[in-house]
This record gives sequence, structure tokens and C-alpha cells, in this order.
Amino acid sequence: MVSSYLLSEISKAAAKKIDNCGGKLIFPGLKTGDHRPNPRTDYNVANIILAELPEDIKLKPSFLNMEAQAAAKAEWEEYANGAKNIAKSIIRDSIWKEQVDDVIEFYSAWVPRNGDYSSDRKKLMRLLAGRKSIRDFKPAKGLPGVPKSSLDGARESVLDKEDKLELVHGLIHENTNSASAQAFSNSPL
Repeated sequence: MVSSYLLSEISKAAAKKIDNCGGKLIFPGLKTGDHRPNPRTDYNVANIILAELPEDIKLKPSFLNMEAQAAAKAEWEEYANGAKNIAKSIIRDSIWKEQVDDVIEFYSAWVPRNGDYSSDRKKLMRLLAGRKSIRDFKPAKGLPGVPKSSLDGARESVLDKEDKLELVHGLIHENTNSASAQAFSNSPL
């Protein structure tokens, strides 16, 4: 499924940034010298990343959080821009940009270690669940006269042609060498 693949790639980018900044990844777990969270590898990563920041690291968790978010967003934008380049002749640019900027939901929490991993993890997961329950619900910005997306009825379609489905499939097949086309080639659109 395209969405699972993209989510894994986005998570890998965030995990890699945490690892590169000195965080010790717990999930996904890595051995010393293992570089598997690299994007575009056959290694899948879930949509949750758990890391420990060593005491000698000078980065604040809030700063590392911003860095991981930026890495996740950059990875998503790379795929989105690749897809847009394939289908640029049928894309509504203003709607595309707005929707691409609003895709990634990134929640984080952190707790100081008290020596009891199980207790620390439970506290952390409670904080994370609390943060997720107060999601940032942005109001829909409907546009009169623009058809709704077949994938998300709260959003407008980014496609600008009547025969869009056949055209999108044709564009994907013409561009099968790009990473974005490969990610989307099995999508039911």
C-alpha cells in the first residue's frame, strides 16, 4: 500500500535525524554502525519512534523534535514534488501546495529517565496519547466550484482535468523510473 510505504519512509527520515543528532534509537532498534533508517531501503519503520537522549547530549528534546519534524516534512515533500512533476499538467497548484503542507501530523512527548524503563515508557505513552487526543484540527477551506477529492471528502481535488484518472495512470506508467512513480504505481487512486 502506498500510504504505508510513504509513512515508513517519512518515519525513517525522522529516525535518521534523531540518530544523527546523537539520540539512541530504541524503536526502531539499531545496532552500532547500522544505517537502516536510511530512506529508500527495504527496511520498514512504524509510525512511532522511541529514542533516549544520552545525558552528555547538549540538545534539548524540543530542538531535536523540531529537527525530526523538519526531516520528516522534507522527505514527504520530496515524494510529493516528484508526484507533482509527473502530473504537473493536471494539477491545481494552489490547492496542491496547501494540501501538501497539511499532510504530516507529528506528535511528540518526552520524560526524564528515572531508572525504571517500564515506568518511564508508560508515562511517556500516556503523555503522547494525551497530546494526540488534542490534535490540531484545522478548519476545511472549501472552494466553490471545485470538485471534492475522491480520497478525502473534506478536501478539494488537486486534479484539474475531467478525464483525470486515466491521465494520472498514463503519466505514472510513462514515468516508472522515478521514486514517486514507483511509490504510486500500485495505488488505486
